[in-house]
This record gives sequence, C-alpha cells and structure tokens, in this order.
Amino acid sequence: MQAPQQQPIHTNLMSSALPSEDDFQSMADEGYEIVISMCLPVDSVTLDDEDALVTDAGMKYMHLGMDYYAPTLEDYELLRDILNVLVEKKVWIHCTKNYRVSAFMYLYNVLERGADIQMARMMMHTIWKPTEAWENMIEEALEKYAYQYL
Repeated sequence: MQAPQQQPIHTNLMSSALPSEDDFQSMADEGYEIVISMCLPVDSVTLDDEDALVTDAGMKYMHLGMDYYAPTLEDYELLRDILNVLVEKKVWIHCTKNYRVSAFMYLYNVLERGADIQMARMMMHTIWKPTEAWENMIEEALEKYAYQYL
C-alpha cells in the first residue's frame, strides 16, 4: 500500500494522505469496507474518479469535504457521529496530506476513545503541527467536551 502519511487510529480505523488509484484495491484486499474522503475539489491534488475507484474495489465511498482553511467544531461533530456509527466497520479515512484527518483523529482519540491527551497530540504532530485556525477549533472542542473531565 502506497498511501502516504498512514497512521493507524485503532484496529478498524486507518488514516492517510491521498491514496493512489492502485491503493483502493489493496485496501479492499486488507478488509477495509468504507473509504471516507475529506478532500475538496479545490484541494491541490485530488482524484476525479475516487468514488468509482472505491466502489469498483468493492467498498463503500463517503465524501465529507471539509475546508482546510476554515475548520469548525461542527465538522468534527459530524465526523465523530459518523465514525461512532461505523465503529464495527473497517474504515479508511483520508484527505490530501492527512492534516485535516490527523487533527480530527486527535480529537476523536481524546474525546471518544479516552486517549492520553499528550500521546494523542504527539501522534498528530508526527503528521503536522496545526495552523492557528485548526488550533482554535481544537481548543473549542476540548473546552466543550474534555476540559471538564481532565
């Protein structure tokens, strides 16, 4: 599998940067059932026919395009709710560089899976260091959902 910036989140959840066309069959061969793309058509690199590549490989495709430059708490909440419904399915989630996904997975690991906040942040930082807009969204989510428990 060639998808760059791969990062396992848990047994049934993997994140990465944009996979290659050939990666989708490999994902299916490894038992992945659903591919979620957070890319937008305005992103620097996309796959025009990703939905067809995924379904041709025998998996389901979901598109949750989220703006890299303007992340919102609602974006996280939508993704969290979808992942909570799909928790028994084997899911591969990606964006162009795994920046968006890694920030959301940081929150998901801390808020939904009870991961240590420092360990989860180190995981995110292996992919990237969030911009101010992302740090603001992360702080908003932590204030709403976590700080009362930490």
